[in-house]
Amino acid sequence: KRITSDRFMSDEGKRAKLAEEATKALAGFKGFGVKIGEIEDHLRQLSTRLFTVVRPKRDETIQFLREQEIRGHYVDMTQPERDAVFLHAAEHDGDETLLALLDAPVGQMVSEDVKTRALEARAKRVFPEDYKIYEQNKLLLDVLNMIRESVAKWLRWLAVTRETIIETLKLDPN
Repeated sequence: KRITSDRFMSDEGKRAKLAEEATKALAGFKGFGVKIGEIEDHLRQLSTRLFTVVRPKRDETIQFLREQEIRGHYVDMTQPERDAVFLHAAEHDGDETLLALLDAPVGQMVSEDVKTRALEARAKRVFPEDYKIYEQNKLLLDVLNMIRESVAKWLRWLAVTRETIIETLKLDPN
């Protein structure tokens, strides 16, 4: 307010002074982008743990044959029927059935929406504490990204260079 109300400074001088002050203020957000990156890494690790079905440790050929036999029971079913089988297997810890339907040679045999819902429900049931942490971190990441975007827009409005904002806040250049 002191800068904008200075009657002795030209409009160009006011803009330059505001940009200079905003660039100084940007230094206070230096670790912000790094912290967001850390949370994103933690979410990736959690999501791998929560939403990946672990293949049993046994001979690969035997495992392949078991999965092939499981898939054989569901090949002639309609998509909704296979989706129902997948949901049932997720609810009852049928990991081999989940793997067989997800890792078929022709591609996964369940719809993407059902896969997401089933694996999410399974994660809530099997890893309740980790799932709570996952959900909290997703919300935290959303809030931090909104704050980061707001700060970036504010600084851009104050004429801080785009490159400086992207570098400091670790924004996607696109």
